[in-house]
Amino acid sequence: MTILPTGDVYACRRMESGIGNVFDTPMYELFVGAELEEYRQFDKFEKCSKCELRGYCRGCPAVTFGYTGNMYAPDPQCWKEVS
Repeated sequence: MTILPTGDVYACRRMESGIGNVFDTPMYELFVGAELEEYRQFDKFEKCSKCELRGYCRGCPAVTFGYTGNMYAPDPQCWKEVS
């Protein structure tokens, strides 16, 4: 999460992922809210959801979005072969 001086909160600083504003909504509600949950749908990650490192890694959805326009696509920087 990233909080800007304006109070705007983003799920990730590397992509457009606004989830609210700390001056309008308590931080706890932003953290557990539906807007941030959209970025936690780990089963949607095409490659990472099948990987044994999923609990530790999940790649970088922002890099993937930058390359493909789909944050759930396989991370182009991933070194791991998933069977």
